[in-house]
Order: sequence, then structure tokens, then C-alpha cells
Amino acid sequence: MYADSIHGKLGLIKKGGNNMYGNYLDFEKTFGGKTLTDINVEDDEIVFTTSLGEKYIMHHYQDCCESVYVESVMGDLKDLIGNPLIECREVTSCEEHPDDLSPKKIEKMYLESFTWTFYIMATKKGVVTIRWIGSSNGFYSESVYLREISETH
Repeated sequence: MYADSIHGKLGLIKKGGNNMYGNYLDFEKTFGGKTLTDINVEDDEIVFTTSLGEKYIMHHYQDCCESVYVESVMGDLKDLIGNPLIECREVTSCEEHPDDLSPKKIEKMYLESFTWTFYIMATKKGVVTIRWIGSSNGFYSESVYLREISETH
């Protein structure tokens, strides 16, 4: 989702980084030990709300000759709500596709370059893995970004 629709839907994105899109956060440091109260998953973004009222968006600014989206969520997101996160880990792979990915999905991807990003989150109730796939012609970013957002202007 592009910045205009993010602003219209969720308010301003907090700025403060050293690149054109603002400050990107470290997944593990941002969520470790926090308690989530809501998770909203769409194809191209995920919004997390914490018990402290903080909101974070995980997304990618789409450009030409690339595609980055949530490929799947493994586990029950309800297991992450209401209990402190005891594990938050980000793992990436650019070498091979997961075994369970269908050939039909691979055919739709840019084959020149791809990056799988796995976000593993766990509470005492269960573990969830969010799988993002990014593919491009090799000249564009395939990264997923985490940013804090604000409802106020």
C-alpha cells in the first residue's frame, strides 16, 4: 500500500530516519517482551497494536519490476494476542524457495532475484510465522520494513 493510503487510513507515519521513507525499526527489539492487542493482516501490509497503544506497520513501498507481499501466515494469530511475546525473530533467505511453495506461485514471480523474509513470533499460547516474499528484476528492493505509526497529526 502506498504512503497516501497509509496516511489516510492510519494517520501520520512517525519520521526520524536517514532515508526518504523515515526510520525503520528492528523487529526483534521493537516487539520483544511486548503484548499485542490487535493484528490486521492484508496482502501488502500488517498493522500491529500493542497494549501500550503503540501501532506499527510492516510493509513495503512497491515500485516497478518488483513484488513484495505476505505469502502466508502459519499458526493462529489469536495466540499472539494478550500475552507477552517471548520470541520475535526475523530470518531471510535468498537461496531457495520453501518446499511447500507451489510451482504456480513461482511462475508468477520475477525469477532474477527473490528474498523470503520470515517473522517468527511466539507467546506461551503458540508460535506464528509470517512469510513475506519479495521478487524483482534484481535492481529493486525486496525488503519488508517496520515503522511506528501515529494516529495524531
